[in-house]
Amino acid sequence: MADLRDLSGASYEEDFPVLKEYLEDIAQHTRMSDLEGQIITHTFTTTSAEEIPHKLGRDTVNWVILDKDVAATVHKTTSSTSTISLASSSSSLVLKFYVE
Repeated sequence: MADLRDLSGASYEEDFPVLKEYLEDIAQHTRMSDLEGQIITHTFTTTSAEEIPHKLGRDTVNWVILDKDVAATVHKTTSSTSTISLASSSSSLVLKFYVE
């Protein structure tokens, strides 16, 4: 692994490979939550909360509606490491959403 102490400071051209290696190593070991989401399409069958499985392996931190086929409201009731529970005002809504 490159270290910032390896920079000689003589020129940018000489330091660039060291900086590049250092930043690539940081990126490889840093968890980027906004890049670890999942797009899910779900068809509601009731207006009660429905548990929808996800494969995040952790509790959800955010969800965003991407598309829906009818005018309806949707809200989250609970979430866990394997599911998110959403309730819809329409019992026939097809919802496409992103969860992270």
